Amino acid sequence: MIKGHGFIPPQDDPEDYIFGSQELGFKFPYETLQDDGQWDSYLPKFEHQARNNFETANCTGYGTLNCLEILLRRKYGVIEDFSERFTGVMADTWPPGNSPKKVIDTIRKEAGAIPEELLPFDKSVKTVDEYYSPKPMTGSLLARGLNWLENWTVKYEWVFKGNGENKQELMKEALRQSPLGCSVYAWALDDADGLYFKNGDDNHWGVIYGFIDGVEWHFFDSYDQSKKRLKWDYDFGFVMKYYIAKEGKRSNWFIDLFKRISLWT
Repeated sequence: MIKGHGFIPPQDDPEDYIFGSQELGFKFPYETLQDDGQWDSYLPKFEHQARNNFETANCTGYGTLNCLEILLRRKYGVIEDFSERFTGVMADTWPPGNSPKKVIDTIRKEAGAIPEELLPFDKSVKTVDEYYSPKPMTGSLLARGLNWLENWTVKYEWVFKGNGENKQELMKEALRQSPLGCSVYAWALDDADGLYFKNGDDNHWGVIYGFIDGVEWHFFDSYDQSKKRLKWDYDFGFVMKYYIAKEGKRSNWFIDLFKRISLWT
């Protein structure tokens, strides 16, 4: 089983919002939720993306939904466990993976999210084909996702994309507002200090949920040893922050549902 795969770098989009950009400003209100940048107390339960002897390559789904679950718990006291299968199907995820931009845009613009229990990754799911099903998605599950969007607005902006300066300082500041979706190389461990370091191109997506200043970053993973410690000078490639608010789209979800069904059939 190949581990560590699932992140595909997003295509460059000149309309993307970049955190702190003088030119584009902020995509959503500056909202300090964790002044110390530590989100340990709000982590969701661990879910392994590679189970039942196969790899889903759905790290972008797991990492993105984990960030939203953390925000919901911190901001509203709402404890959710979303279905990564549903998000993967709706975002057209398939090995070798997907772009985190495609995933979050699918959630916030098209599909919403549904509870894990409605489309679980349990022992009955034994292959990649079974995992990324049903496709087309059923009308009842489409309706649940669109109904969720009636109540929640989701936005995002990049902290940085690829090369850049002052990455550590930007991440520290962004962590005051949101846990961070983050691309990494999975995995290379320094046995001397127990910290992971970058040893290749980014191929995985997960959550930065805290740090010890000048020492290490804390990463919540969808693989074994879910809480990993990364070197402070880790050269992160793509980092994204998120926003969620209890204010849904003012649209007719019933009409939207039938639009979605017509596209999938």
